Amino acid sequence: MPPYPDIPKAFELTGEPLVTFGTTGPAANLAGIGVEWDWSYTNAHFTMLLVTLLLTVVALMATRVMSDRPSGLQNLIELLVQGLADFVESIGGTAALKYLPLSIPFGLLTVVGGINVTESARVAGDDYDTRSILLTEAIATLIAGICG
Repeated sequence: MPPYPDIPKAFELTGEPLVTFGTTGPAANLAGIGVEWDWSYTNAHFTMLLVTLLLTVVALMATRVMSDRPSGLQNLIELLVQGLADFVESIGGTAALKYLPLSIPFGLLTVVGGINVTESARVAGDDYDTRSILLTEAIATLIAGICG
């Protein structure tokens, strides 16, 4: 298998502190890795805040005037939600629909967690390929889904 190119510094997923409120004390030694705990607000936190605000505004705008015959933004949101529900129902049947609100956050958590752990290991000096980690997680998730 050919080696994959390293991720350029511009695309690393570790957050850069925008504001640091202080540290919790001297660096700790965790399994031979010096870890300094700090209380900071990073650009990743800021991006998360912006996305949350954007999704909240879209949800409020789409639901401020509800009608039985949707139009505009409500129509688009209902199209997306119904399309996702139909997709899940076509795969797992009607019983799978009740798990849809749980499956989306857990799916995102798996991907973000894999990226976070891989990048943390990279910062600590280990060299793991992010693509390989995410492919392994995806294949394991598919196998778990097939096995029930």
